[in-house]
Amino acid sequence: MRFAVAMFFLLCWFPSSFNTAQAQENNDRFAESLERTKERIQEKRRLYKHQFNIQYAKKPNADERRISLDIFWPRQADNPTPVVIFVHGGAWQFGDKRLINQKQEWLAKNGIALVSVNYRFFPEVNFEQQAADVADAISWVLQNSRQYNIDKQKIFLMGHSAGAHLVALVATDPGYLAKYAIKTHELKGVIPIDGGGLDVALQIEIAESPTNLRTYEKIFGTDPERHKLASPVHHLKSGSQYAPFFVAYVPTRKSTPTQAKNFVKKLQSVGGSGEAYGAKGKTHMTINRELGIDGDETAAKIMEFIKFNCAAGQEKQPANVFDEIMLHKSGGFAGINIIHTISPDGEIESNKKQGRQISDKKLRQLKQLIANTDWSQIPKSVRNADNVADDFHWSITIKTEQATYRFEIDGLQLKNHTELLGLVRMLE
Repeated sequence: MRFAVAMFFLLCWFPSSFNTAQAQENNDRFAESLERTKERIQEKRRLYKHQFNIQYAKKPNADERRISLDIFWPRQADNPTPVVIFVHGGAWQFGDKRLINQKQEWLAKNGIALVSVNYRFFPEVNFEQQAADVADAISWVLQNSRQYNIDKQKIFLMGHSAGAHLVALVATDPGYLAKYAIKTHELKGVIPIDGGGLDVALQIEIAESPTNLRTYEKIFGTDPERHKLASPVHHLKSGSQYAPFFVAYVPTRKSTPTQAKNFVKKLQSVGGSGEAYGAKGKTHMTINRELGIDGDETAAKIMEFIKFNCAAGQEKQPANVFDEIMLHKSGGFAGINIIHTISPDGEIESNKKQGRQISDKKLRQLKQLIANTDWSQIPKSVRNADNVADDFHWSITIKTEQATYRFEIDGLQLKNHTELLGLVRMLE
């Protein structure tokens, strides 16, 4: 009898003790989680200020949420900061400005503000009206830059998927920003992320899937002229100026790599500056969702692009920043092989030195170098006096104190320093 009673009390006590210990462990975990959440909140408060749901335009019968934006700007900034205006994706039919993941923290840590923009959806509006919404948001940022400590000269556009298409369209078709007397090249840079609408006709031709095809035909129709109107690549024209582009894409996809590379090639052919970057290991969703997490290579590349273009033109370097410029001409019917070396004092001599092949990063650095060089110091005596047919191959090497830059081009003759400058600008 005593044994039975003892067992009864033991059985009653054991579950109670177990439940108490489990409850305490759960409470400890909750307390730790709560403490981490508080720390994250405090970190965010130290990094940036924010304001939500600001209406950037007035449009009759429009849902005010669709024409609103959120803004995050660095708290500890003595001077006006650059700003990234981000346009979300969603097949032009859904999505929201709140879906920015950690972008605001990533940018704030680098002293950059973020404006995340909503826009109206299809079928309420078409792609042209959506691009106009983006232009309205850009205008709002310019008009309110002082209040949020933003540098009006350092505005970057960034968008993912459908948003990539819209930012590229606004930055290439001058009509959208002309309403506000803004020129496309006055933007500091444009960053489309895995957007399939850079060339709508090509996208329809090589669509990722039947569903993807139906989406593009629904949004853009079947009229080839409408496709051209919607395609940023078809708005690139010689004689026009454009902001620099950094076009990120997912290499394993079917359509976006081709469009990104074609777009950048066309941009460069009309005198613009651009880079197509394949984000290895990413999907269409993760290239955007993981942007800004620690160790993300795409984010590092984008930040390099932003900082380089922010620095461009800020501080003029002294004249004659080159140590020497080397022009290596070969080819022609006579098999000519000539090397000219120009030193900063104007001396010209021949030698056999060769520079290393230029990388994308060095090419962007070269752009800034060229912009700040006093080209009047290059003597006019650099000429082609042989009058051989213009089928030469030119190798141009520019040496500075920091590095040596080399690039090549076929089929041109250079007669003087003005033509040299023109050639270099073609290669920017």
